[in-house]
Amino acid sequence: TEGASVAQLPLGETTWCYCPPDRNPLGIRKVPEVDGPRHGDLLHAGDVFRVSEERPGEGGTLFLKLADGRGWVFDKKPGVGLMCTRHEEESKPS
Repeated sequence: TEGASVAQLPLGETTWCYCPPDRNPLGIRKVPEVDGPRHGDLLHAGDVFRVSEERPGEGGTLFLKLADGRGWVFDKKPGVGLMCTRHEEESKPS
């Protein structure tokens, strides 16, 4: 059927973009905490990634669990501002 080739996210997954105001890389955390231990992997400005869980935290921060299992990042950081935004994928005919 037509449209079957359009990639769809698994149920419950969302797509986000890492777009920090300072353009610095973001260390992926092992736990959903801004100051939590880092995993070693980084997100770089402009990276688009999938999220399997969104967990509200203190101060209105939303923690984002990476769908690929690498760990957690967050949508905003106190003193820095907005770090990640929801990413709307364009539907392009194939």
